[in-house]
Amino acid sequence: MDDAFALLKKYTDRVGPDYGTEDFCIFMYALAKMQKPKVALELGTGLGATAFWLARAMVENGAGHVWTVDNGSHWLEMQAETGRPSALTESERALDYAQFFSSCVDKFGLSGCITLLQVDMPPYPILDEKIDVLFYDYRHSPIEIMKLLIEFLPRMSHGASIFMDRVSTTFDSYVFLEHLIGLFNAGKVPLLMTESMDDEKRDRFLGIVRNSTFTLSHVTERKNRKQNSCAWLKIEPIDIVPHPRTTMFF
Repeated sequence: MDDAFALLKKYTDRVGPDYGTEDFCIFMYALAKMQKPKVALELGTGLGATAFWLARAMVENGAGHVWTVDNGSHWLEMQAETGRPSALTESERALDYAQFFSSCVDKFGLSGCITLLQVDMPPYPILDEKIDVLFYDYRHSPIEIMKLLIEFLPRMSHGASIFMDRVSTTFDSYVFLEHLIGLFNAGKVPLLMTESMDDEKRDRFLGIVRNSTFTLSHVTERKNRKQNSCAWLKIEPIDIVPHPRTTMFF
């Protein structure tokens, strides 16, 4: 284990509980090591645990880039906290959000593989390439889930994964997503999702749904806290082999 890896593990053990990602980020690291995504987008950086582990996998893979988006507003709240012990050190709290993020990137040896976009959402950032991994930790209601899928389904690569934090153990969002993915796999899209689209966008969106297979899994952990789950949606083209494609043995 090199020094940067050990430092990152120590850091996420310290700050991860603030967002419930101290274990999940290792899961994302392992997945990225196996599937070698080229483009990952995170909506809601927080203290960076998930983004840093995705970037760590890309460093080891020798390719890929993480784009992570956060306006830093929660950072200001954490700096001002006096009512409970902080996961941040005094030297970390003295920095502004961009400085803090940059210092972590340098410390963990992630330069060139990760970029912070310190902007408000929405609108969501537009990337030049298709997205292989999308991690969403922003808003979690059924309406926001619909908005997310309307925005990003056309921008995902074959075999891409969308991870939605907290959705699996937020009951209304869980029930809604289960129903919605059932409709998608039947080639159907709710009118509420398409009625604001122009004809071209609607036809394109319907085409993606009808020519894709959607696999929904709920990754839950046995911890009594609000941030204790993630809904994992994998989107594959209708095919006779799994995606992303790899060596097949016959």
